[in-house]
Amino acid sequence: MRVHPDLASRVREGGHYTRIVREEPPDADGWTCFVIDFEVEFNAVEYVLGFGPHIDVIEPAVLRDQVIALAKGIVDFYARR
Repeated sequence: MRVHPDLASRVREGGHYTRIVREEPPDADGWTCFVIDFEVEFNAVEYVLGFGPHIDVIEPAVLRDQVIALAKGIVDFYARR
């Protein structure tokens, strides 16, 4: 995951069902790449969605696809209301 500079310290604090495997130095834009293990796959989806556009899933592609699908589902749900 590529994490916005404002959130890097919060990601370092950890969370439920997460373990930071590796942290890379910030890139030219100040974003930090983290490799994070999650206990359950859906916890990863929830985690990413909780930070909105401040986390960029680089890989695995299946996680990125799940985040996109759930985000679209949320938008569709509220658009119908």
